Amino acid sequence: PGMVFGNAYSYRDINLAALEQKQFPVESLPEENGRFSSAIKKSREQLAAIQKARPKNSSGPIQAIFEVQMALLQDEQFLAEIWSDVQSRKVNLEHIIAVKIKSVGESFRTMENEYVRSKFSDIQDAYHRILRNLLEIDHVRTNTLLRITSPVILVSERLLPSDIALLDIATRR
Repeated sequence: PGMVFGNAYSYRDINLAALEQKQFPVESLPEENGRFSSAIKKSREQLAAIQKARPKNSSGPIQAIFEVQMALLQDEQFLAEIWSDVQSRKVNLEHIIAVKIKSVGESFRTMENEYVRSKFSDIQDAYHRILRNLLEIDHVRTNTLLRITSPVILVSERLLPSDIALLDIATRR
């Protein structure tokens, strides 16, 4: 508890509850599949660029965040489960992914092993990266947090592991 004065930067995350509510029929499965493929491709390219930009000797938990995301985005079963729901329910990808995040989260919360429970944030991070690309949210590609040039007070309800990993702690207090 305390008080801080300074310039505030408000960082907003995707409103999953709104996406759960915004369910609409998909008129063309091939078009929706194209959107899905494009979002996956963009997500993989972003992760590859992040990994390339990191120092060669970089390892540990920060590198692991991006490796887990890449592994999920290359996992055919992970992707097939999302697409299978779109095909069977014939509703938009954003809704399907929001519902999946909630469902997977509920499953992970009931797990006894704390380490396994903690891995939900990595899975959630991958889902969010796909969503950001589907919704064409700018900061996933250019990360608006990295465009901050002076010290700020970062205000956010929640940051995903990859958001934290990309922060330049020296200029953000």
